[in-house]
Amino acid sequence: MEGDVALKGTAVTVGAVKGRVCVAEQIEEAAHIEEGDILLTYSTDIGWTPYFSLISGIVTEIGGTISHGAVIAREMGIPCLIAVDNVCSRFKTGDIAYLDCKTATIAKVKE
Repeated sequence: MEGDVALKGTAVTVGAVKGRVCVAEQIEEAAHIEEGDILLTYSTDIGWTPYFSLISGIVTEIGGTISHGAVIAREMGIPCLIAVDNVCSRFKTGDIAYLDCKTATIAKVKE
């Protein structure tokens, strides 16, 4: 992967996706999510569920295999990484990233 940022986490689903990043650490920032975005967030709870129909991938800084984000991503077939340290501070909304669950990485892609 090209780019200056590549982070590793734990994959809880399969698949890969390339797309625009939306960093939303708090639910109040979810209004900035656009259809097809890869959501980067600290964690999710039930309040985030409606946004899962818009996103193409999700990466969280915390959580386990039975955390809210992981469970919903599996149910909806969305690529998902958990436990990616500092992902919200290493990317910004509008970046293009490649999320790959086979390698359990998310990398910034140079356009």
